Amino acid sequence: MSFDKSISDICNYTGLKEPFVRRVIRECKELLVEYFRRGDNNSILFDDNGLTVFDRVKQLKQDGASLHEIKARLTEEMSKSDEKVQIDDGLDTPDKSSNKSEAVKPDIRPFWYDELQQAQNIAIEAKEDLLNGKQEVINQLKQQVLLITDGRSQEEIRLDKQKEQQKLSNEQDLRIDRIKLVGEIKALEGRYFVGTKRLALLKKLEEIL
Repeated sequence: MSFDKSISDICNYTGLKEPFVRRVIRECKELLVEYFRRGDNNSILFDDNGLTVFDRVKQLKQDGASLHEIKARLTEEMSKSDEKVQIDDGLDTPDKSSNKSEAVKPDIRPFWYDELQQAQNIAIEAKEDLLNGKQEVINQLKQQVLLITDGRSQEEIRLDKQKEQQKLSNEQDLRIDRIKLVGEIKALEGRYFVGTKRLALLKKLEEIL
């Protein structure tokens, strides 16, 4: 069992305030001593069983129990858990009755332990579903971007846009030149000695059509 849950983690998970959690640790130290260790800078770190105990503390507090009553209930419930473990051990290994003097540390699991584990599993599954949903949305957006850009890079899109603008600009210049030439040719109609110039303008107009 790893001791990796700080007092802050206990508060975040249960919603209990840190001063109250520290009061519980002081008042119920003999009940919690198996479930925490001292870490760096003398910090207190709990294991999963410690988290389970504080979840029960939260339930009792929500029911209106005082800290004194909470301690009494925890003591009673843990004692019953100890008795059950000892009875089960006696049934499973009757031939070890001569070694009763040897201390056996039971894995205490209060009645709410399984419900807590189930709730944690549901939360983990929900988180995984959320991450999968986000990834699916990201993939869809990527596909839409590829459809819009035809798989081109940003630099290729920029160059193509420049080429398109240049093409439009050239076409506009040609239209202006055609309009000018047509105007000049019409201006020469009916005038004498301008046949050569008119032919040159017509040839130039033909080249840009």
